[in-house]
Amino acid sequence: SAFRALFWVVVFMMLLQVVCAVLLVDGLRDLRHVELPMDHASGRLYNIGDFFGGMAETVFTLFQILTLESWCMGIVRPVAFHASWTLLVFLPYIVFNTVAVLNVITGIFVDQMMAASKADGDHMLRLREEEMLSQFDQL
Repeated sequence: SAFRALFWVVVFMMLLQVVCAVLLVDGLRDLRHVELPMDHASGRLYNIGDFFGGMAETVFTLFQILTLESWCMGIVRPVAFHASWTLLVFLPYIVFNTVAVLNVITGIFVDQMMAASKADGDHMLRLREEEMLSQFDQL
């Protein structure tokens, strides 16, 4: 049952990612050629189209945001400077994925560990009971 719940969480996350990608690709269509601040690590200039030019780029960018890797200064702030409405997509996406979904995944694993612990406790109780019965038989 835990894997079934985990499967549906992943399906819901993918659905949310696709919906957000469609909103961003469509909404940022006119801003594709707007340059973003230079990436100091590579020294390269990027434009919004590099991150949100098509579905593949957008889904990958949303995955990068999901991992919280340079999401704020590298992607969200520069894009929101040119299209502030994107904050209404980015912030709920980040909050939902990092808080709600990760808590569900953690809950599934904790539930499985509790079930395994209960089964182990029941097994230990049966062993102790058998040991006590064998001691009574010896008396």
